[in-house]
Amino acid sequence: MQRISALFDYRKARSYLILSWAAVALSVVVGYFDAQKAAERKMAIRGGPPPVIQIQDFQPANDITRIGEVNAVAQIDVSLPILALYGDGVEQRRAVVFPLVATDVADPATGAAPPVLGYAYFDAPRRNIEVFDPSTFIPKFSRIGSVGPIVTLNGLTDGPAALRSEVSDLLASMNRPLTGPALSIAPFGAHRADVLGAMRPSMWRLGFLGLAALLLLGALVRFVVRHRMARDRAGDMAEGGRDVTPGLPRKPTGAKGRRRLAPLTPQPELTDDAGADAKTGRETLAERVRVTVQGTRKRLNRPEPTQTGDQKSGVTPGRRNSLIRSRNS
Repeated sequence: MQRISALFDYRKARSYLILSWAAVALSVVVGYFDAQKAAERKMAIRGGPPPVIQIQDFQPANDITRIGEVNAVAQIDVSLPILALYGDGVEQRRAVVFPLVATDVADPATGAAPPVLGYAYFDAPRRNIEVFDPSTFIPKFSRIGSVGPIVTLNGLTDGPAALRSEVSDLLASMNRPLTGPALSIAPFGAHRADVLGAMRPSMWRLGFLGLAALLLLGALVRFVVRHRMARDRAGDMAEGGRDVTPGLPRKPTGAKGRRRLAPLTPQPELTDDAGADAKTGRETLAERVRVTVQGTRKRLNRPEPTQTGDQKSGVTPGRRNSLIRSRNS
């Protein structure tokens, strides 16, 4: 576990690189499946629409192709058009929905309303000014049944789940719930090849590629930051090794040393050169003091010379001789 945690340390650029390569690998996997779907769509365009089935005989496992295409004949109940809003916020969309019933239903005037076996929906973008007419969305038809036109609907079945939920609730509120393996179809119209050829790849691939790009950018930033930190640390160490003032403490080179109190100024030791010089100076000064003290003691201990009578009286030898000659004369 410690090795795994060290492998994905967010403070290291290596972790970002590993995650980015994982995101790239996932995008490659998703791209592989997208390529498979694109190849199947191209084959479907070349092969043409699937066989036509009756909506009352619809079986999803047998009648829906690998790309989600179906080709069914159904009767549109024009008496029950629905304008459905689905999605939230700015993603909200609008669609015109027509319930689908069997092609051989009896006249509803003679009995109960026919069961709803599915629905066809057509995107209806909002416009600033419009005269809304649901009949403009009905595909071309050649005959009319007991409740509406009988049409051949060729399209895709993988509709939005939000739309299916909205339509199911609306039909249930009108006592016309969906029955059986209800078919949800978005007809191609006359643009089958254009619709199949214009299908975009999965957003998962773009998401993984975007994630990989962000992780690579993070790895680059971490690499640059660590490189600058290492360069600054090396510069501090080099500066600390050169700028050393004698008698002053060495500058701390690490972050831990900078956060601590400054060390005391180192004192000279007897084993150091500075200590030896200091010892020599102290001995020299002590010797001078000793000599001075001894000289002072010698001067103090020397006996004072005795004074003669002349010296006490203040008569010098010359004066004394002159006095003797004067007396003799």
